[in-house]
Amino acid sequence: MIERHAQAVPDLEALLAAVRGCRACEAHLPLGPRPILQASETARILVVGQAPGARVHETGIPWNDPSGERLRAWMGVEKSSMPLKMAAIASTIAVSSAGAVGSS
Repeated sequence: MIERHAQAVPDLEALLAAVRGCRACEAHLPLGPRPILQASETARILVVGQAPGARVHETGIPWNDPSGERLRAWMGVEKSSMPLKMAAIASTIAVSSAGAVGSS
């Protein structure tokens, strides 16, 4: 069991669903909340990044942009195998503003 705000979450999938369903900062996000993360029980590495760009926010796929291409090249990981080998989460979870510097 994984503890979340004093509520038990039975497994990884339930935890991911709870995070994806979070709306805590909805009033402050012009594009709306969209927690971007992926994880699997086979992941051995956690990659934490900054707020995702517009393309990632739109698709919901972590590092689905040029920064992801660079990251995978540096780490020698194919895009298709990344979800199985690595867990990924954005440190701020959601896009904070449309058209911000660094948006992809």
